[in-house]
Amino acid sequence: MANSMNKYAFSILILLGTLLLGAGSASAGAGGLKVIATIRPLHSLVAGVMHGLGTPKLLIESGSAHTYTVKPSDAQALEQAQLVFWIGPELENFLRRPLATLATKAKLITLSDTEGLKLLKTRSAAHGYPGAVDMHLWLDPDNAKKLTRRIVKVLARTDPSNAEAYEANGAYQIDKLTELTSDIEEILASAGDVKSIFYHDAFQYFEQRFGLKSAGFVTTGSNRAPGARHVHDLRETILSGGADCVLTEPQFAPSLLPSLTKNSRIQVGVLDPIGAGWVPGTDLYFNMMRHNAEALRKCAAGNPPPAPGD
Repeated sequence: MANSMNKYAFSILILLGTLLLGAGSASAGAGGLKVIATIRPLHSLVAGVMHGLGTPKLLIESGSAHTYTVKPSDAQALEQAQLVFWIGPELENFLRRPLATLATKAKLITLSDTEGLKLLKTRSAAHGYPGAVDMHLWLDPDNAKKLTRRIVKVLARTDPSNAEAYEANGAYQIDKLTELTSDIEEILASAGDVKSIFYHDAFQYFEQRFGLKSAGFVTTGSNRAPGARHVHDLRETILSGGADCVLTEPQFAPSLLPSLTKNSRIQVGVLDPIGAGWVPGTDLYFNMMRHNAEALRKCAAGNPPPAPGD
């Protein structure tokens, strides 16, 4: 009787051990990978590649990276992360120390050095010294395709048991980006040669990809108020018909707009370079880009612009 009980207990232990091993493998292979993406557009692209396999954590949940501070939950996530995707130190210099001191176990993937990206020089002092690379590179869907391919390779190499799924998700996302480009071209076809004053110089990649024209920028630095001379020059541009639209951003207070647009008939729109108006996830990048195209079209046509998230 005792032998039978011992054999039974031993069999139960073997079964439990097998189940636990299986559960551990499933956890590591399907959703167990601990991934962080720093900003919303990048998080959206990573989430698309990981769809059905896990959910990356968005590090900077607020609209603007310029006001980000590390929360305790962020510190814990960084300490546990296996992969951290960021654009790079030129854009996210404020993350250098947290990444170096907290994400010590993670592989840091700098996406700005992805092979084949179209990289443009900065046009103002807002995002680096003269001649530095403009890091708003995700606003060109062709660059987003190259980022997607890089993300696929990194995830497949890190989690080879799910490589085929990552590759399938990546291929689907690239098809969606091709469709997005066609949609934006169609939306903007009616915008003509609209000339816009942007809140700050974040849309150079979008402009060049879709043949848009800039008539200036409200601010030459993300945290710097424009001087009186600069505001006067912009007013002259507006009143002389040198601009068709003034385009602000949801993460910046448009306190200067009344003084810029007073006694003019210029249209005002809202563009969103980081997806502040949408719930983070696989659709954010596509919603953000289509919104920006629609906002430009409606501004050029003299219609009330849609708000981000509408």
